[in-house]
Amino acid sequence: MLNKNIPLSNNIISLWWGFIDESYDINVISKYFNESLNDYWFELLQYNSPYWLEFLRISGVNFLNKYFLNKNINKDNLLITNWATSWIDLVWRYILKGKYDSVIFTPTYDTAIESLKINSNNIYNVDLSVFSSDILDMDWIKLLEKKLSIDSVKLLYINTNFQNPTWLIFTESLKKEIYNLCKKYNVYILEDDPYKLYNFDSADLGSNFIDFDDNLSKVIYINSISKVFFPWVRIWFIVWNEKVLLWISNVQKYTTSSANLLMQWLTHKALINWEIDKSIIHYLNIISKKRTLIINLMKKYGLFDIDCPINITDSKWWFYFWIEFKDKSINTTILLDEAYKKGIWYVPWEIYYPDLWKKNWLRIAFAKVDVSEIEEAVLRLSNLINNCKV
Repeated sequence: MLNKNIPLSNNIISLWWGFIDESYDINVISKYFNESLNDYWFELLQYNSPYWLEFLRISGVNFLNKYFLNKNINKDNLLITNWATSWIDLVWRYILKGKYDSVIFTPTYDTAIESLKINSNNIYNVDLSVFSSDILDMDWIKLLEKKLSIDSVKLLYINTNFQNPTWLIFTESLKKEIYNLCKKYNVYILEDDPYKLYNFDSADLGSNFIDFDDNLSKVIYINSISKVFFPWVRIWFIVWNEKVLLWISNVQKYTTSSANLLMQWLTHKALINWEIDKSIIHYLNIISKKRTLIINLMKKYGLFDIDCPINITDSKWWFYFWIEFKDKSINTTILLDEAYKKGIWYVPWEIYYPDLWKKNWLRIAFAKVDVSEIEEAVLRLSNLINNCKV
């Protein structure tokens, strides 16, 4: 086990959140930034319709059809916004109107939960087990159906592939079963699918919910450029039927306006010049190497040992690890104060639930930590865990 007296440096290493430090070639940003201004100049620095830029809607459709969807969509089925939270808010305003109820799988994306608290009358949750190897268990399905059958429930929010934050995969057969339940009870599905390409093990992910929805009436699909290019670009796509998108675009026009026009054009150039494809390969390579390194270091410092005070949930697909203290009395939210003193930062489990939480759990993310700091991060984490008295 780790020597508890190892001296640590004073700076804080954050394992909370963040995307990859070794971002894909930063020069492409300046290149396409300058090209975009040369092509359109002041037009890119003005206001415009939420449906602008049509070029990006076309290249965005090609991107989604190539990597994510088994059914072909067209530009009239796609709208662009600045970020995921904007889309989530706009969709929920349209469906929930502050008076209907929603269903989520927990734990789930904390921003989605907070947005639902504003837009949904009640939030019903179906809890997922991090350790579950077969979430097709009939009791689980029966619980989901019970929630969906409530008359006031109008929406199900779900991460389709590599669910955030549990990393679970919803198999195609399970997706089909959930879709049929939602169809039976007239419940919309908001399908949030930004992680599908982080498929290190080439798992069979099958079709998405939107692939089952022939006329795009019940499934709303959202996806991101942020997770495969640069988060700073802040470009997201929504796929739905044209009639509803016209309503959504009108709300966007008077709330968040259009997505940043310069970022739209820059993204379009990155898509048509295959920069996104190169970026995806780059990120997969970086994350895979970091993941191997941090696992080896956690083994080196005893975090996987049977007598260690924690259990670690490992995923071969994710850049997260979930850590459970065997002592259930430990509160990881309170423990953050001690973590800060030891120069480490993490995510407590409770933010991923609307009303229930496992206080003895935490999450660490390693994607943003520089390779040169990973060992120091593991040392600090080990020091915290082995000296834990909270």
